Amino acid sequence: MDPRSWFKDLTGYFIYLLLISTIGPLLFGFHLAELNAPQDVVTCVKRSVSASLLPSLPQCIPMNPTQFGLVSSIFTLGGLVGALAAGPLSARYGRLPTMHATTVFFAVGPIFEALAPSIAVMTVGRFISGLGAGASVVVVPIYISEIAPPGEKGFFGSFTQVMINFGIFVTQLLGYFL
Repeated sequence: MDPRSWFKDLTGYFIYLLLISTIGPLLFGFHLAELNAPQDVVTCVKRSVSASLLPSLPQCIPMNPTQFGLVSSIFTLGGLVGALAAGPLSARYGRLPTMHATTVFFAVGPIFEALAPSIAVMTVGRFISGLGAGASVVVVPIYISEIAPPGEKGFFGSFTQVMINFGIFVTQLLGYFL
C-alpha cells in the first residue's frame, strides 16, 4: 500500500483525537520511569539542590533498596488491577467514559506522590497512578481502532506503544537535565 494513501482519510479532528487519547499511554511511560533518575534524591542518598516550597514536607524519604523497589513496583500492581478492570468497564460504559475516568487516577496519584511525607503515602500514590495507566493501555488501543480509518487501524493502533516509549524518553531526558 502506498503511504501517501494513508493521509487521504485523515482529518484534523482525527489527529486531535489520536493525540489526546494517547496522553494516557504517554503518562504510563512517564510514571513507569519517573523514579529512575531522581532515585538518589528521593531516597536521601544525595541532597536536593533546591529548598522545598512547603516546609512541612520532607526533602526526601529515607528508603533502603527494598523499600524503594516496593514503591517503584507497586505501580505495576496498580496497572494490573486497572487493566483487568478496564475491559469490563469499557464494555459496559463505553471507551470514552472509561478514558475520562482514568484521568482522575492520573490526577490524584501524582498529588499523593508529590506531597508524600512517608513511604506509605508514596506507595498509595504510585498504586493509584498505576490504576489509571493500566486502564489506559487497555482502553486506548480499542478506542483508536474504533475511530481510525479501516485500512490504517494497525498503523494508528501502534501510537499507543509509541507514546509509552515517548513518555519514558521524556522522563529520562528531564532526569538527565535536572
